[in-house]
Amino acid sequence: MKRSIHSFFQMVLCLLMSGVALAQSGSPTVAQDPYQILLQKYVDEHRHPEPGDMGDFHRFWRDQFRAAISGNDEITPSRLRMLDELGAIERHLGEAVSSFKTYEQMRREAESIGEKRSLVLALDNAFELSGPHHSIADDEQAAEIREAYVAAAGDYAGESKSDDAYTRYANALVSVASALVKESGYDEEEAAREQDLSRAIELLSAAIDLGPGHGNNSLATRKYWLAGALGKMGRREEAAEVYDQIAAMEQDNLSGLWMKQLAAEQRYKRNSPEYANALEKILADHERDGGVDEYETTLRQRLGMAHYKTGEYEKANAVFTAATGKSASDGANAYNLFLSGRSLYLGGNAEAAKDVYLEVIRRYPDSGSAKAATVELARVEDDEKQADFESTLQPIDAGQGTGKATRIFVIINVIMFAGFALLLLYRKHSFRGQG
Repeated sequence: MKRSIHSFFQMVLCLLMSGVALAQSGSPTVAQDPYQILLQKYVDEHRHPEPGDMGDFHRFWRDQFRAAISGNDEITPSRLRMLDELGAIERHLGEAVSSFKTYEQMRREAESIGEKRSLVLALDNAFELSGPHHSIADDEQAAEIREAYVAAAGDYAGESKSDDAYTRYANALVSVASALVKESGYDEEEAAREQDLSRAIELLSAAIDLGPGHGNNSLATRKYWLAGALGKMGRREEAAEVYDQIAAMEQDNLSGLWMKQLAAEQRYKRNSPEYANALEKILADHERDGGVDEYETTLRQRLGMAHYKTGEYEKANAVFTAATGKSASDGANAYNLFLSGRSLYLGGNAEAAKDVYLEVIRRYPDSGSAKAATVELARVEDDEKQADFESTLQPIDAGQGTGKATRIFVIINVIMFAGFALLLLYRKHSFRGQG
């Protein structure tokens, strides 16, 4: 629906501009353009729809637009706008394949009359629909659409030099690059993967060079995707430096602490002692500077996990305990408290761990951590029972009895007792059979 509404308002603006241009040029009026007549009627009815299902409204206008397009071959800017709106309606109705075909038709017709802006709009939508989640286009076709989209947006920006053109060019660069980064999985052939990532880095660098004034994605977001591409390419120090740049920027889109953590992940193996030290320094600097960042609680949990994974259970417990209650999410607080209990248990303090598990259950009874704490509590108690049982054998095992002879005597007595019990059981069943 978002795409349809966006297209609708664009179309209203285009209709108004077209009307002014036609009046000034002395060309045929809006009333003489069959496409524009129908589009204007659609706009009017869209503004004041009749009560009922909007799906019926869209299906009606889908059929109206299809009939108008198939009944006239003349290509005009208003026909291209009708194709754009038809594609949006089809997409809203869940007809992705039809929508893709409509935008491909719009692309061909826009190219035929040199309508650069409409060409960019058509390729923008065809690019979105050619992604792997729709399974409409094969890899070769999707790659061709990607490159055509970037090229058309670049041509439009170079010719128009308008804010709209530069915005669409920036959007094309970031959209295509981010798709390449996300789709460059490790199951892809190494050569193809590197080629995609190299292309993404090239496009993102161009988007960054455009500056912050254009596009729907902030400069920080473009740098974030660039760092991700560099990291996937194995250029880890370069990626870390870009994350550091984002952290130093005055922006609200991306947490500075998160960017510093990502930089540390590029420089050190995650959950290694070096990684834990880096996180400790990040948090210490943050506290020293009096910083405020919503990601702080999450970062403290990451630090606790780093200590936990490296066996530094005392440090892990201290971090998890301090982090408990600091988050706005009860789920996060419950999890931190649970991890505190796990750290205590693995650190050899089972009694303290039991108390913490009970506290998780008491304070956060409906959380997943409470269920996990119940399981862990039972496990600790089972371990204690096992330890109590084994302790009865410790004097013999430790050589505090009469040594080997005593152990043999105990074993013989156990065997004799078991045999006697089996004999009684056999006689009992025999008597029942005779009765």
